Amino acid sequence: MSKFSNIPKPKGKGRLSTNDILGGQITPAIERMRSLSEDEFEDLVLEWADGYLNNKYDKIRQYGGSGDKGRDIVGFYQNGDIDIYQCKHYSAILSPSLFWVELGKLCHYTFTNQYKIPKAYYIVTTKGVGTKLLDYINNPTEFNDLLISEWKDKCETKIKSTKTILTKEFKEYIENFDFSIIKDKSPLELINEHKQTTYYPQRFGGGLIKYRNLIPKPTKTIQKHELNYTTLLFDAYSSKTGVVIKNQKKLETTNKDLAKHFEEERTSFYCTESLDRFSRDNFADLATPPFEELKEDSLLVIKSKLRLSTYVEDLERLEDAKLEILSQQFSSNPLHKEIRNLDKVGMCHYLANEKSVKWKK
Repeated sequence: MSKFSNIPKPKGKGRLSTNDILGGQITPAIERMRSLSEDEFEDLVLEWADGYLNNKYDKIRQYGGSGDKGRDIVGFYQNGDIDIYQCKHYSAILSPSLFWVELGKLCHYTFTNQYKIPKAYYIVTTKGVGTKLLDYINNPTEFNDLLISEWKDKCETKIKSTKTILTKEFKEYIENFDFSIIKDKSPLELINEHKQTTYYPQRFGGGLIKYRNLIPKPTKTIQKHELNYTTLLFDAYSSKTGVVIKNQKKLETTNKDLAKHFEEERTSFYCTESLDRFSRDNFADLATPPFEELKEDSLLVIKSKLRLSTYVEDLERLEDAKLEILSQQFSSNPLHKEIRNLDKVGMCHYLANEKSVKWKK
């Protein structure tokens, strides 16, 4: 007779945040990288090369694809020395049997002087290097005899369209080759280096990497790139006071309160400019950067408000638009946690400066 028992209750999580409920449990970056497709891994490598390796070398080149001669990415030092990065997407941890052909290419193309011996040759994979291959990397003299013994089976017909014969001279070259240049770039190292780029938040999440600088103070004199929105402000002040105001000095002598208002509006404009820079620093090469989305949404809100505004005076219409934009949350925008009230007010002038809005009815 079968004996049954109650199914035990699963252990619950101590506390769930709103993010947990909406997006599920966070998958660690290392696990995400292991699940990348070949195309996705290639994209990640390009992001890493552009955002991290470019800072290490005088120049960097990508050779990936057929005919790369065993060089996916090459970093060039100022003195002409190079490092090679061989980036491969394998379905499993990398074993020596899968990598002999790559070492064969390294030896063949340096022997035939098609490129110089690199200072370092990095193996970069999604799932890392297996124990056996790691043992060889830690004891590089083992590579010499093993590569020769594996040559006919793993390399001879796989380096180029014709056979790559192990001649006496070439064999001696491999016997004396310094394989201590072979390095392992572990998946965790790759992630940590990728994390220092602006691409990381887009691929793995976890928040923005770069932080916003202090908001710059407006310069004493109006800069050339401010002329459009400041001219509209002077027109509004002229309409308000009945005095023709063309510059800061005339505004100061006409109305102290409006002069103070002018400086506050310039401060908000500078604040919005800093948000634009912050967006560009954190979201590299997006088709539609978050700041552009913010501008589009803001323009829609401001134009709609101005269209229906009952105010006639320019300055009152500006203040009406400011109140409307201040009420917006922009919670769907990736920048929303960085958007200050000053940014919202400054967006009115940012758009006016681009001649997208005017305050005159």
